[in-house]
Amino acid sequence: MARNKSIIDRQKSQGANLGFEEKLWAAADKLRGQIDSGEYKHIVLGLLFLKCISDRLTENNRQLELWGTNSEDKLEIDVASTTLRDRHFTVPKEASFAYLQWNANQHNIGELIDEAMAILEKENSSLKDALPKNYASLDSRRLRELIQLIGTIELKDVESKTQDIIGRVYEYFLGQFARLEGKGGEFYTPQSVVKLLVEMAQPYKGSVCDPCCGSGGIFVQSEKFVKAYGGRTEDILIYGQESNFNTWKLCKLNLALRGIKANIGSQNADTFHQDLHPNLKADFILANPPFNISDWGASRLLQDERWQYGIPPTSNANYAWIQHIIYHLAADGLAGFVMSNGSLNHSQMEGEIRKAIIEADLIDCIVALPSQLFYTTQIAACLWFIAKNKKDGKLRNRSGETLFICADRLGKMSDRTHRFLTDEEIALIANTYHSWRSSEKFSNYKDIPGFCKSATITEINSHKNSLVPGRYVGFESRKIQWNMEQMRDELTEVKDRVSEVYKASEIALTVLHRFSLAEPLLKRPSHWQTATLEPNSKSEFISHVDSGGTPSTKKHEFWNGEIPWLTPKEITGFKNSFYVSKTERMITEKGLNGSAAKLLPPGTVMLTKRAPVGAVAINAVQMANNQGFLNFHCGEKLRPLYLAYWLRANKEYLENIANGSTYLELYKSDLFEVKITVPTLAEQDAIIKVISALQYVALLGLPLEQSVTIPEKTIKMQEQNMRLRSIRDAILPKLLSGEIDVYRILEQLK
Repeated sequence: MARNKSIIDRQKSQGANLGFEEKLWAAADKLRGQIDSGEYKHIVLGLLFLKCISDRLTENNRQLELWGTNSEDKLEIDVASTTLRDRHFTVPKEASFAYLQWNANQHNIGELIDEAMAILEKENSSLKDALPKNYASLDSRRLRELIQLIGTIELKDVESKTQDIIGRVYEYFLGQFARLEGKGGEFYTPQSVVKLLVEMAQPYKGSVCDPCCGSGGIFVQSEKFVKAYGGRTEDILIYGQESNFNTWKLCKLNLALRGIKANIGSQNADTFHQDLHPNLKADFILANPPFNISDWGASRLLQDERWQYGIPPTSNANYAWIQHIIYHLAADGLAGFVMSNGSLNHSQMEGEIRKAIIEADLIDCIVALPSQLFYTTQIAACLWFIAKNKKDGKLRNRSGETLFICADRLGKMSDRTHRFLTDEEIALIANTYHSWRSSEKFSNYKDIPGFCKSATITEINSHKNSLVPGRYVGFESRKIQWNMEQMRDELTEVKDRVSEVYKASEIALTVLHRFSLAEPLLKRPSHWQTATLEPNSKSEFISHVDSGGTPSTKKHEFWNGEIPWLTPKEITGFKNSFYVSKTERMITEKGLNGSAAKLLPPGTVMLTKRAPVGAVAINAVQMANNQGFLNFHCGEKLRPLYLAYWLRANKEYLENIANGSTYLELYKSDLFEVKITVPTLAEQDAIIKVISALQYVALLGLPLEQSVTIPEKTIKMQEQNMRLRSIRDAILPKLLSGEIDVYRILEQLK
């Protein structure tokens, strides 16, 4: 059956929003500080749920008129209309939102709401134990305001299906609560991540399981997916489990609201210690397990039959989740789930399990996600896709292959701290995966440097079984285009005013011109050596690598001394120079000796390994730095400045191989695998000289005072410098790899 239109295309046609969600939320949010934050979410969502099903039944029973108007123009309940029913719900009059709205001014409105919730649970088995019933303890005035506020939703005035509208309102509120609570990821996976999981897995038919289902967002999106493709929701069977009682209740409400039948157990339960579906083998497992749980009761499960690839470490539940998911996957099943980046690399114990899973040929695809997608953490996470049988005949035989997708540079900011994947980006990632695994579409798939790469198990083994996509996808190729004559003309216009910039730019233009015409373009010269960044006391290249440290801030005698002490943030703005001689803080000799900090000799190449990754500096004087650095001490055959240029030119690669559970970090073991091309010392000096000519141009700019007299020229010079920097950044990797003959360039500078 052809699937020509993705779910996101169909959803886009419905409009971005209904127009009143933001207004309703803004009004509701005003009450948040007046009610305990722990209760507020359930209070609002409970009333919103009641409003939603009341409105749906009213729409489905138009022959029943709930409202009448008396002589005082007040709303009344028609007592003849005692019960509303459809195939999903039964709502007696006393449990309807209209009844509560009519009685909102009563002093016992809280008790009436609690009674309404109890009646609903009694009449509808799907709602048993799901509704909040603590309204009687709340201030009646606040409850009245909430009822009046939620009563402003007029679903009948919106041209769309009522069930879709109320679901979207409820989903919007869930997302807003998750965003504000910070730890909302415990019950809510961001919608764009859920869309991506579902769009990649494509659960058309069969059983769908989420062993940590939260508020049920994956189930909702799976049903939307089936409907978008014209399928029948009856063709999917939904299973789930949730350990948190309040979140389990949210899930029941969310599913009941949409009429989705699901088996999420008669109670909340811990997935590891009380598996509610012990014999389930699901066709699809989609999940967002909680990141990096340390206290998960591992000691009581040492002999568990789910640990087929190794016993998970007691300090982290990531590989317990992974093996639980594999265990419950059907023979031809597919699993897609979110994982911490730390699961892709490192840890000796996890590494053995990861190797076993790789050797079992279960990993179909790994997707590196951008940072700031989740509410529980700002760091980037990843998606794993596990295929139990890569040669089941339905798709292309992918035995021995794994697709790596690097999507960490995608996404748009929704606010200052949160990012989302656009529908177009979701389609790009999903279509890449589908083309790669499809027999019919495989001819459309191509490895794209910087984005995707199909790797073999042998290749993965060669990278010590690391699953970090950045190790495999390489770099995006950049095609730089410029008009030499136009650039010269622009410079000539301001020659008299900025002669120094002009002269320096002329030198650089000559260099760049020769770069573009260098014949022949060389591969790495045969006499160049290849070295790793791994330290060795006898190495001629890198003799030692160490990290810094921070003296205790509680000991005043450690600070305000004479030793400069550097932090990563002090060099993040370095664009063109490397050398640093001053620091914001100074430490004493006692501070140095009383911490892991080390006194670094001048010429040490300092690379930031976290927050952020890949900034480079060279100390011009003796100094120390903190633990955010890796410090390279060069041997006799490696110039520090050459190494600094090489690290800066390969910053993107360093960012790609960085990973971590709490924050992105470069580890020594990662860098020791990195290979660097090393020319002779004379060639290193020549390369430094050429790069310095380019650096000189980048450092110069039009003096600020001249912007008053010739503002239009200022703009042109700023554009000119940006163009020169772009060209420089594109050429440096070729220069440092030996692809361009540096001596040809030097001849032009004489």
